[in-house]
Amino acid sequence: MRNAGSEETRLNALYQIRLLDTPAEERFDRITRVVANALDCPMAAISLVDRDRVWRKSVVGMTELEMPRQQALCSQVVLDSQPLVIRDVRADKRFRARVLAQAEPTVRFYAGVPLHGPEGARVGALCVLDYRSREIGTAQMELLKDLAELAERELLVEATLEVQARCVADIRAQQQAEAERRREAERMALAVRAGGVGIFEVDLGSGELLWDARMHELCGIPDEGAPPNLQTLRGRCHPDDLPGLLKLTGGLRRGADSIETEFRVILKRGRVRFIRMLGTVFQSSEGSSRVLIGTCWDVTESRQLQHQLVFQASHDALTGLANRFEFERELRDALSQTAQRGSEHAVCFIDLDRFKLVNDTAGHAAGDALLRELGRTLGQARRSSDVLARLGGDEFGLLLRDCSVDKAEEIAVDLIRRIESLRFRWQRRCYTISASVGIAGLHGPAANIAEVMSQADVACYSAKTAGRGRVSIYRPDHSAAREHHRELLVASTIRQALEERRFCLHAQQIVPLGGSAGAIRPHAELLLRMHGQDGELVLPSDFIPAAERYDLMALLDRWVLTEVLEARGARLAANAEFSISLNISAQSLNDPGFLPFLVDLIDKSALPPNRLCFELTETAAVTHLEAAIQVLRQLRDMGCMVALDDFGSGLSSFNYLKNFPVHFVKIDGSFIRSLLDSPADRAIVESIHGLAHKLGVRTVAECVESEELLEAVQAIGIDCAQGFGIHRPEPLSSMLDRVIATSRH
Repeated sequence: MRNAGSEETRLNALYQIRLLDTPAEERFDRITRVVANALDCPMAAISLVDRDRVWRKSVVGMTELEMPRQQALCSQVVLDSQPLVIRDVRADKRFRARVLAQAEPTVRFYAGVPLHGPEGARVGALCVLDYRSREIGTAQMELLKDLAELAERELLVEATLEVQARCVADIRAQQQAEAERRREAERMALAVRAGGVGIFEVDLGSGELLWDARMHELCGIPDEGAPPNLQTLRGRCHPDDLPGLLKLTGGLRRGADSIETEFRVILKRGRVRFIRMLGTVFQSSEGSSRVLIGTCWDVTESRQLQHQLVFQASHDALTGLANRFEFERELRDALSQTAQRGSEHAVCFIDLDRFKLVNDTAGHAAGDALLRELGRTLGQARRSSDVLARLGGDEFGLLLRDCSVDKAEEIAVDLIRRIESLRFRWQRRCYTISASVGIAGLHGPAANIAEVMSQADVACYSAKTAGRGRVSIYRPDHSAAREHHRELLVASTIRQALEERRFCLHAQQIVPLGGSAGAIRPHAELLLRMHGQDGELVLPSDFIPAAERYDLMALLDRWVLTEVLEARGARLAANAEFSISLNISAQSLNDPGFLPFLVDLIDKSALPPNRLCFELTETAAVTHLEAAIQVLRQLRDMGCMVALDDFGSGLSSFNYLKNFPVHFVKIDGSFIRSLLDSPADRAIVESIHGLAHKLGVRTVAECVESEELLEAVQAIGIDCAQGFGIHRPEPLSSMLDRVIATSRH
């Protein structure tokens, strides 16, 4: 706890800056907008911590400007005097009872940095908030600190102005005593010179201008020759800022009693300085005219820092092109134009075709150098009205304003030609690359940015599958484009469902047959299901193809394994009658980090390894032969069972079977379904079963959907059966409840 004295000191510093309960100001609002955009958060605020409340000077995404201090997260930042990051407010025991964590919509993520006022006292915090839990990277935290420093400078300006205002008021109160006035003026001059502040006085009637040496320095006007006047100042003002300055001074002549503005002055050699001006109108001592007395100071460094931070928030650090955030902002503006004025624009997705080869053979430094050179090449080819951005990795976006899709196709063909003609040299080697371009038109009402970008992405994918180095235009009536677009939207839904925990597990029993009934423990294969946003169950056939196409299967595998071995391991272990079968995808086999991840989960799980069976499809195992053998052997060594799924679907099934150290082969369902009608399929099933038994491997018949099929596979001697004719998949929790109830009787 801080003592009362230090709290009083802190409050005195807060009151000295005189910002509580004042109207919104653009200089603070700019900072909150930048931090919200840069950290991709829906809410941001500059908060000042008063004695019993927290008041927000500037907000983004909020409506309430004030809340009790004990409920505000910013008060903790001020108390601790250090940055505070809360990944999930609802999961943090310190804060989950606070209003922000209870009200709807619920605030989940918070990151705040303290703001310091006069003499380093903590007066508030710059913070960002989100409705979803998330992490914050080191670079993002550094950016948040930089913006907090910028906000602190603006706060300290207010404290300086308060001192200066008191000085000016004292001077005018002592106008009758000229000697005292001079002494006070000298005292103020010393103070403001120490702070780099210039003082001026303007007779609004005559236009006579008096200012000190610091004003000469700030405006770059020599302190010699004819006395300066308002025309002298106007001559130094930046042409773009002069109309605003003239409007303000005109308002003073018409009766306004104060002025507050910023403007640029042109110095020698074209240098520009940002000047902040604040002044108040007084009646002259003789009462015959109105006099403006004010101060000016240099804010160039703050404005340059602000400009730099705004640029960094909207541009790619490697290429200097616009980033995805800025590209989407420009695209949003183009969509608005299309809706309001019927404008026609086009979006191009540019994906490099052989970029990975450069990264893999020459290293990432070479890849970065190539991306910079490509950025320059593409930048030189674009029109002045177009927006070119690096969207991430080796993908670029190009917004072509006032451009039809046919014209966009011509531009895209020229871009591909330029890219292919580029000869990139690195350490005595020369590399060439190509690109595929997808185009989507903005020539009618569009739903949103995501739809347009997904259309361009789908078109780009079509260009790649057609042979690369090509241009493809998204056409809604094209069946392949519709299917690719559907899968892209499904892939986006999968990511959202993972974040919202809308996946669940079902189970289907695998039953031992005949003489195997006592030798093989009954087990169940766990099957992944997804709930849609409407709560309806989504079957794997509706989302697995999209997950495979867009490299999401490894994420789904990890979710299933974590859910089974970590979250449900203890309950599954308590049901000793059952073993559990889990599927491993080809994408996981191709992931170097997957096997260590899986081994660690098994080691920590309450479920014994001998109760686990891992299934790999024959196609995945053959395609990633070495990785599959390594994974299967590691799992066998740990005591797990392993199975080869969909066996017989490949062209070399028998040849590969002897290479895989498995306990089970699951005969592909296409052979089992036609077992009663096709002598050839029956012969294949009998051959697989016979060879498997000679190798000491058990067999499982998939897709057993009737009593007749069950009798047929039993007649062949197959060890286990699985299918709708035996057990229809049900929620895992329901199956476990039933097994527990059965075991008690």
